[in-house]
Amino acid sequence: MTALNLTDGNITHRKEIIQLFQMAIAKEWQTSYLSVKKNHITSHPVKLSSVNAHEGTFRVDGELAESEQKEGKLMMFRAENGGLSVVFKSRMGKPSSDENVIRSRYEHQVDLPYEVRCTQLRKTVRVNLESLPEEVPVALYLSVGERIDGSVIDISTSGARFKVNRDLTEDLKNVQLLDFCRICFPDESFLQAEVQLMGISFDHEYDASILRCQFVDTSSKDEEMLQNFISYVQDQAEPIELTIAN
Repeated sequence: MTALNLTDGNITHRKEIIQLFQMAIAKEWQTSYLSVKKNHITSHPVKLSSVNAHEGTFRVDGELAESEQKEGKLMMFRAENGGLSVVFKSRMGKPSSDENVIRSRYEHQVDLPYEVRCTQLRKTVRVNLESLPEEVPVALYLSVGERIDGSVIDISTSGARFKVNRDLTEDLKNVQLLDFCRICFPDESFLQAEVQLMGISFDHEYDASILRCQFVDTSSKDEEMLQNFISYVQDQAEPIELTIAN
């Protein structure tokens, strides 16, 4: 079996997808599924327990909500190991035809995906938010107590670019004036983090200031929230089309 070339991009060959799952199981990759309820994005840990090349299925062990267990339900999964993240969509499968397989109470069978998206985490993924139906608002707070309202242009786990509909190039000549920000996501959750202003420019065409900022000392919880949001935006912008066999 040839070695997988796990670089940024999509894997569509069935044998390579099976090989990837076998490696993820052997190395015990950190795996979760993402659920969206009323635009609220939540990550739920599960364990990849086995893959069946003959049936074209894999198994996950973990507690799924009853609404997620229906046969044919389309699910979004993410698995990570070291500097690699893979994201894919799969449908909940039928019960196994192998009666000799001992299943735990929380083990579920899922159809293998037709496409897996790979991303090297060491190359920080940045997503553009301007294509979303609504703007993602941000409130910027200065050390002098002033609040400035704007919107998020793009975001990654390490930083973001903000747009403010006024000229701030004079107001923020001293980059230390920018203290922290509060970003409100579509699911009504929010990120409040200290930020370091890395650059500012004024777009005369749109009469707006563009601020390039880096997050400072974000918690693991905040990073997970950002990763979930980024995965969701990626999926909306670049949907993985599944071909369901008749």
